[in-house]
Amino acid sequence: MKLEVKASTLVSLFTLIGLLFISGIIHFVSRSLTGGGGGGGGMESTIANTEGNPINKLIGTGLLLTCLFFSIKYKLLLNKDFIYRNFWVFIFVTFILISYFWSVEPSTTFKRSIFLLSMVFFAGYLSRFYTITTIFTYLGYLIALTAVIGLMRAILFPSEAFLNGGIRDGAFLGMFIEKNGGARRYMFGILLLLPAIYSHNRKALLAAGICLLCLLMARSASSIVLLTIALGTVTYLNQIVLTKQYNLNNSRYWLGILFYFIGLLIAYQAYEFILFLVGRDATLTDRTVIWEILIPLIQDKITLGYGYGAFWSSYGAEEFMESWGYVGNAHNGYLEILLHGGLPFLILFCLMVIKGFVGAVNNASCVQYTKEYNVCIAIIVMLLISNFIAYSLPNHNSFDFFIFMVIMFYVNKRPGARQYDK
Repeated sequence: MKLEVKASTLVSLFTLIGLLFISGIIHFVSRSLTGGGGGGGGMESTIANTEGNPINKLIGTGLLLTCLFFSIKYKLLLNKDFIYRNFWVFIFVTFILISYFWSVEPSTTFKRSIFLLSMVFFAGYLSRFYTITTIFTYLGYLIALTAVIGLMRAILFPSEAFLNGGIRDGAFLGMFIEKNGGARRYMFGILLLLPAIYSHNRKALLAAGICLLCLLMARSASSIVLLTIALGTVTYLNQIVLTKQYNLNNSRYWLGILFYFIGLLIAYQAYEFILFLVGRDATLTDRTVIWEILIPLIQDKITLGYGYGAFWSSYGAEEFMESWGYVGNAHNGYLEILLHGGLPFLILFCLMVIKGFVGAVNNASCVQYTKEYNVCIAIIVMLLISNFIAYSLPNHNSFDFFIFMVIMFYVNKRPGARQYDK
C-alpha cells in the first residue's frame, strides 16, 4: 500500500506549527517542561530573552526556510505581483537586512534580522493561503486558547500565574512572562473576533469574553485604553453607509476618516486628563525620563542608526545604563526605529504604514469584507498609538508586530482575492 500525504495536509500542519509558535504556546510548553520560570518579566527574563531561546531559534529558522521553499518553488511570495503590491514592506525588510553592514554589533543584527524575517514571511504566507476572515478567526480562537491555558494555570499554580509583590501584585500573567504583553494579546483576540461576532457567531462571542476576562485580570491600563480606542474606531467606521457604487463608498470613507482624525486631535488635547482617569502619571512611569537620556545617543547616529537590534548590546547601551540602568528597550517604538536605522528607517516605516492604511480604507470601501478591513484600520491606528509607549513595531520578538505584518499583507491585497491569485 502506497502511503501518500496530501499537500493540503502539509500546508495545514505547517500553519498550525507556525501559529502555535507565534502565539507563544510552544515556548510556554517548553518552558514548563524545562522548569523555566513563568514570570515576573524581570531582569533575568529580559536578559534571557535578549540572548535568545534555542527552541525559538530552531522553529523560527524552520519557518523562514519553509516559507522560502514555498516562495522559490511555487513563487508564493517572490513573484512580481506580490512584490509590487507589498513594495514598501520588501524595502523595509531589505533595509533591516543590510543594516548588518554598518551595525555596531553585526552578530546581534544578523540573528534578530533573521527572526524578524521569519515573522514577516510567515505573515505573507498566511495572506496567500487564507482569506482575511479565516485567518482573523483562527488567530482569535488561538489567542482565546492562550487565555484558557492561563486560567487553568491560575487554578493549578496560582503563584506562577499571578505577579507577587510590588505595585502590580496580583496582576494576571496567565501563560505569559509579562502581564502587558499578555494583555495586548487578549486585546488582539477580541478585535480579531469582532467580524465573527457581528455575524452572530456565539463561539466567537464566548472566546472574546474569555479574552476580556483575562485582560481585566491583567490590570493593564494601557491595554484597556487601547482596546477602547480600537472598539470605538470599529464602531464608528461601521456606521458609514455603503452602496454598490465603489467611488461613492470611497469618498464617504475618506470623509469619515478625516472627521475621525479631527476627533483624535481633539482627544489628544485631553491627554493628561485621560492618563489621570486610568491612574497613570504624565511621565508614563518614567518613560519620558528614559527618552530624554536616549535622544543624545540617537542623535549621535541619526544617519543610519546602530544597526537593527544592535544598540542594547553596544557601547551606547553602556552609556545609557550608567545614567539609568538596564531596561532592554526604549519603551517607544519610534525611538527604537531611530536606534535601528536612523531617519531613513523611520521614513521607510512611515511610507509602509501610509501605503497600508490607504489600502485598508480602499478595501473597506469595496463592501466585501468591510468589517474585517474596518478592524484592520482600527488595529493600525491603535498600534501606531501604542508604539509611543511600548516597543511594538518593528520588534522581532513581538506578537504585536506579527499582527501588524499580517494586516499589512492583507490590506495590500485585492479584497476577495483567492489564494495564489496574481
